[in-house]
Amino acid sequence: MVAGRWDDGEAVLRRYLALPAARWPQQRAAAWRRLARCQNAKGKTEDAIQCLHEGLRIAADMRDLWLDLADIYWEREEWHASYEAALRALAFKICPGEIANDHTHAGGRPYYRASIAAWRLGWLEDAHMLAVLSDEREPSHTTYGRYLIVIGQSRS
Repeated sequence: MVAGRWDDGEAVLRRYLALPAARWPQQRAAAWRRLARCQNAKGKTEDAIQCLHEGLRIAADMRDLWLDLADIYWEREEWHASYEAALRALAFKICPGEIANDHTHAGGRPYYRASIAAWRLGWLEDAHMLAVLSDEREPSHTTYGRYLIVIGQSRS
């Protein structure tokens, strides 16, 4: 996967998921998440969404699965679905040492993405609140700060 060999990555992940001994929910859900990334990279977003839902069926409290789902919906401009998935994810704290922690999900980005979705839906108060949370988590990130100013609140 790191080398962009999506078909090879998919084959390895499917072999892992077929193993009778591969029963640990967090690891299985993480494998489904990685399989979703392979599918998404190959342009198979419906398959990626199905993989993420399979991972969520196993481990519904896995924050990164929800955030990956929110990202896919965000890319497809399905704002309501993206917003809902992001809020579900943000209800769970990042747990140090958990195998699924993704550094892109640790800072302001999830809040920023949820804020954009809320803004697109016309939910300006929610958009503003999420933009502030995004900026608080990564005050040095210029995109988040510029966005916060655009929606009507300057950084103080």
